[in-house]
Order: sequence, then C-alpha cells, then structure tokens
Amino acid sequence: MDYKQIKSSRYYKLRYEYKQYKKEYNELEFIFNKISIKFTEAVQEFCLSHNLSDPFTNNAVRPQNVGGFGSLETKSLYRSLALKTHPDKKTEIKEKERIFNEATKAKSSNNLQELINLSKEIQCAPQVDEITFDQLDLLEFNLNEIKEKINNIKTSAVWLWFYSNSTKREEVLLKFVEF
Repeated sequence: MDYKQIKSSRYYKLRYEYKQYKKEYNELEFIFNKISIKFTEAVQEFCLSHNLSDPFTNNAVRPQNVGGFGSLETKSLYRSLALKTHPDKKTEIKEKERIFNEATKAKSSNNLQELINLSKEIQCAPQVDEITFDQLDLLEFNLNEIKEKINNIKTSAVWLWFYSNSTKREEVLLKFVEF
C-alpha cells in the first residue's frame, strides 16, 4: 500500500467517524441544553430548601470559552471559502451568508472537517490527494475533541441528575452545590 492509499484510507475513516460523532454530539447537546434549564431550577430550589448558597448567583459557575484559531491547514481552506461566500461578493451561491458565517465559526474553532463540508456545498473542497498528513492529524484532533465533548456531557452533573431516580438526584445536587 502506498502513502496515497494510506492517506486516502485514513481520510475516509476519519470523515466517517467525524460524521457519526458529530451527529451524536449535536443530539446530546440539544438534550443537554433542554435539561440544563431544569437542572438549574432544581439546584436553585435545592439551595433554598437547604439554606445553601446558590452557585449560579455567586458566579461560581461560569461557562468556559475555548477558541483556537491559528492552524495553517484551516487558514487556506477558510480563505478560499471566504472569497467565494463573503456577503460583499456578488456570486451565484445560494445561502452564501450562512456558509460564510459557519465557515467563520469553523475557522475560529480550528475545525477543518466543518470547513471541508462547507467547501463541498459550494464545490470547492480539496481532493483527497491534496490533503496533507498535517491536515489529517488536525481532523483526528477535531474528532477527539468531539469525543471529549460527548464524554463531558455524559459525565456532567446535569446528565447524571437527569438520568437518576429521585433519591439519587438529591445526592447529585448536594455534590454539585458543595463542589
């Protein structure tokens, strides 16, 4: 097997896995966002009934903002997408504003697979033999990030609370408030 076949095989495997895990992550994130509201209400009610301080009003719990633009692999693909979909450009591309905004978001999170998917929508995606091993490493990194996000959701207090019985829910709330 030569290096082109290895690269091609690795790319298609990563792309397949990425699609599957991305789908799972999107579904989990949707559910998580819905149950987070109920969890927040339950924490506040629990704190009131047990005379504890509410971690949400004390600003003890803050979402983490993670970003990481800087990869040369994403810059070139983003640049070609931006040239074709920028709102100021007069092109025939439908939904160019949506594609441009999604490309900007993918660039800021250094997500090469999302940029490739968007490129395919407007027929400017790189061919498999144009993809470098560094880009494949970045795709694998993106895949591992999604796997980690899925794991974080499934091991979060919100998730544990929602899928627990009423006795266990109180334990989860107590551990969360004490943390």
